[in-house]
Amino acid sequence: MLMLTIHNTHLRATISTLGAEMHSLHLIDSGRAIIWHGDETFWSGHSPILFPIVGSAWNGTLRHEGREYHIPKHGLVRKRQWTVVEQHQDSVTLAVQNTPEDLEHFPWPFRLEVTYSLHHRTLHVDFTVKNLSSASTMWFQLGGHPSIVLPAPLRHEGEQVVQEVNPFSLVPVPASTNHKPVGYLRLEGTPHSLLRASTQGCTEPQRVHIPWNKDAATSRALASNHHFNALVPLTIETFAHEALIFDQHQVTAIHVLDDKEQRFARVVSSAPAWLVWAPTNQPAPFICCEPWYGLPDPQGFSGEWQDRPHVQHASPGGSWHGWYNIEV
Repeated sequence: MLMLTIHNTHLRATISTLGAEMHSLHLIDSGRAIIWHGDETFWSGHSPILFPIVGSAWNGTLRHEGREYHIPKHGLVRKRQWTVVEQHQDSVTLAVQNTPEDLEHFPWPFRLEVTYSLHHRTLHVDFTVKNLSSASTMWFQLGGHPSIVLPAPLRHEGEQVVQEVNPFSLVPVPASTNHKPVGYLRLEGTPHSLLRASTQGCTEPQRVHIPWNKDAATSRALASNHHFNALVPLTIETFAHEALIFDQHQVTAIHVLDDKEQRFARVVSSAPAWLVWAPTNQPAPFICCEPWYGLPDPQGFSGEWQDRPHVQHASPGGSWHGWYNIEV
């Protein structure tokens, strides 16, 4: 495993060849971390790449042309060593190809490339999926999983504003002792309802309400259909049922705000689905804003690969492109 560093005037990022996973993103002037450092107390990941499925398949089984395939949650490439294709001061491209053994789990030969590049105060993450089959359309899903570190709270001492040491980075806070939001989300798009995953990590048939903040400004925004001015609080209660799952292109970008409602990061993508995830039953020092080109199976799903929710495709010998950006 190698750690690769890219930087520009504003940002520095490190990417591992294991899974092509971004391990860090920092603002150079302040040193502030944007990507979670991977403390196992909460979650050991940073920003894994999910392919060729996102989430889970019902009974772990997928079907194509009369054959069943068994594939693990989130796919095949997260723990795979990737090859460095090209590296510059402010960008790096890595690639991974299927192994012969992969064809037992996924019926198409593939090549997946990811390019990380820095432009001013924005990290661009660009994906290219190549279908190496010359005879069959490839059906797949792909997801990003960036974890955004929440700033430590501010307190006032006279006329000074003091940055507190983030207590979450030192010791877990019991779930029953803190119900105050550690931050907020602001959603771009037309968010109206959620899916929920439960049994086998697959989605339930009923839709559920978005857990909006219980404040007057959010109530006014929702009443006037100005969803961008409504807030979702980052609390234990918000993630009592794990991830918030937005489908149907409801969301185009997510703003992450601190506990004073000041924006410090924006994640944007063309992905049709988003998951917002934090560990359950404890206040966490990060929030994952995950653009997914796909979703887990609905519970009881027995259809074909190409019938899976928000599935993507690449024609024989063709390519597909997807992306997300983190703006700070």
